[in-house]
Amino acid sequence: MDTQQIIRIIDFWQKTIEKDKLKDRSLVETLNYKSKEIIDLIGPRRSGKSSILKLIIKHLDLKNNYLFINFEDPFFIENNKPYIIEELISVFKEYFTPRLEYLFLDEIQEINQWERAVRKLRDSGKFKIFITGSSSKLLSGEVSTLLTGRHLSYKVFPLSFSEFLNFKNIEIKHRKDIILNQKTIAKYFYKYMDIGSFPEVVLTENSELVKNYFYDILQKDIVMRYNIREKER
Repeated sequence: MDTQQIIRIIDFWQKTIEKDKLKDRSLVETLNYKSKEIIDLIGPRRSGKSSILKLIIKHLDLKNNYLFINFEDPFFIENNKPYIIEELISVFKEYFTPRLEYLFLDEIQEINQWERAVRKLRDSGKFKIFITGSSSKLLSGEVSTLLTGRHLSYKVFPLSFSEFLNFKNIEIKHRKDIILNQKTIAKYFYKYMDIGSFPEVVLTENSELVKNYFYDILQKDIVMRYNIREKER
């Protein structure tokens, strides 16, 4: 185990929590935080799953008692065995703080046989566990099979129109706000229909990103998942 490298990986991802400026997502308010089961968030790439995990950390007002890791980090291309999760926890408790209560495991499908490690951690009763997975590689039904009833599953979608307005700093708290902002809302609705609702696209208004996303979803995710051969495309 390369302890020094793991320390650097942990430190990098922990620091992204405070560094990233995040817009609210409605899903954060609807999760069952009291449940002892694993909470899994499954959705398409670029729908905001990582940001939602970070928003959950802020919503719970956690202070140093959590571990956040994104397994799309290049380090995990080779270090993708299930035991790496326990190694991360061991290093965190030794070099950061022994008081670890929450695990946020982002893009968990990048770890081989991840479900074994996660089930073991859940059954230990020591941690509240949140995981995310890309729906291109991990469907919610598959999570149910892998975790065998030990989880609560939530689907993550790109922005709703109300979230879109929030990303554009249009505040709608009361019914009167809809009337008072009618023209502005109408203008942004057409933009919502035009550029779509992927969070990064909404923030940057970069139409090229939309093309890239759809290319990745159609040509990479679907083709790879269903093993579509060239002549069948």
